[in-house]
Amino acid sequence: GDKRDLIEPTVLGAEELAAVTCPVSIIHGANDLAFPQEQTAAVLARAMPRVDLHVLARCGHGPAFERPGTFLGIALDFFG
Repeated sequence: GDKRDLIEPTVLGAEELAAVTCPVSIIHGANDLAFPQEQTAAVLARAMPRVDLHVLARCGHGPAFERPGTFLGIALDFFG
């Protein structure tokens, strides 16, 4: 079927994203071909007031698997 049918119900609007006031950390691969960060993570980062966006070079769709040390460092720093 159309993948948009699966994605559309999960999309938050601008008002909902702006209402997220807790700290948020987004980790995204710079070479993610399936979901380019310019069209996904960067859009979220601009919409929410307290986002740190980490775009990992030499990384595709699976930052936790492709760059585990970097991923864990960011996560540990975020969660303390």
